[in-house]
Amino acid sequence: MKTIAKLITVVIVGLFTFSSLAAAELDNDQPKKYMLLFRSENIDHYKLTPEQIQESIKQWQTWIGGIAAQGKLVSTHQIGSEAAVLLPNDKVEKKPYEALNQIVGGYMILKASSMKEAMEFAKECPVFQIGGNVEIRDIMEVPENN
Repeated sequence: MKTIAKLITVVIVGLFTFSSLAAAELDNDQPKKYMLLFRSENIDHYKLTPEQIQESIKQWQTWIGGIAAQGKLVSTHQIGSEAAVLLPNDKVEKKPYEALNQIVGGYMILKASSMKEAMEFAKECPVFQIGGNVEIRDIMEVPENN
């Protein structure tokens, strides 16, 4: 009986959350938040000159500054190289997670009216200059329970 009650509670909470999210989707006046994940090959082994590093920083600052100037930037961070991946059975890998020989080097959260607008911002990302890519994901806002 307790298992059925728990299942019913999970279903009710799930339906409430889904209906709240669906209602939020209908409110087109509010911009959504999108996360941009910047991926590239693990570039720790590349030897960049100080001039190349400064040029790269300038390109990123210009791109991010343009988004911020439009009031669309929520936050952004570069991710460091110290990492740990926790696996089942108490296993730990002390390196960044790699998929397809790429790692996430940073991210941005921005406000956009649609996925299309978020993609337009991403098209100018400096990560493309080093053969990287940008994954764009919508952020689901979970309503607060009052």
